[in-house]
Amino acid sequence: MLKIDSGGARPGRRPLKLWIACIAVIFICCCVVIICCRWCRSDPITTVLLVRHAEAKRIEGDLTLEGQIRAKVLAHVAGKAELDAIYITDILRTQQTAAQLASAINLVPIQMPAANSQAVVNDILTNHAGGRVMVVGHSDTVPQIIELLGGPTGIGLTMNEYDNLFVLTRCGHRVRLVELHYGNPTPP
Repeated sequence: MLKIDSGGARPGRRPLKLWIACIAVIFICCCVVIICCRWCRSDPITTVLLVRHAEAKRIEGDLTLEGQIRAKVLAHVAGKAELDAIYITDILRTQQTAAQLASAINLVPIQMPAANSQAVVNDILTNHAGGRVMVVGHSDTVPQIIELLGGPTGIGLTMNEYDNLFVLTRCGHRVRLVELHYGNPTPP
C-alpha cells in the first residue's frame, strides 16, 4: 500500500516542481554551453606569433653570432606551430631571423615594408584568418601590430630586447596576448 503525505509527494521522492526546476536549469546550462561553443565557430581563431628580429651587427647589417643562435632557437621553438605564413620586413635582419624557420617548415616568407604595420595586419586578417602566422618585426612595429590586431596598447620594447615572443590569439573582437621569452635572456 502506498502512503501519501500531506504535501502530496511520495515519501523518499522529490516533489514534481523540484524535478521540473532541475530540468529547466540543466536546459538553460546546455543552452549557455552551446552558445559559448558557437561563439568562436562563427569567427575563426587566428594565432599570431610576434618577435623582434635577432641581434644584428648594425642597423642594416647581418645578424651577430648571438643573433644567429637566437634565429636557430626560434626555428626550434616555432617549428612545430604549424604556421601558415611568415611575415618579414624589407630589412635584412628580419629576413635572416626568419630564414632558418622558413627553411625548416618549407615556407617562403611574405615580405612587407617595415614602415607599414597596417598592411601586415590587413594581409593577415584577409589571407590568413583562422590560421597561424609568425611576424618578425622591429622594436617599434611589433607593438604596433599587436595594437592593430586589437591587443593591448603601450607595449614597449627597448633597443636591447630580443628575447620576447608574443602569442596573440584573436576570435572576432576578442583578443588574448601572452608574452613569452625564448633564447638567451636579454641583459638588464
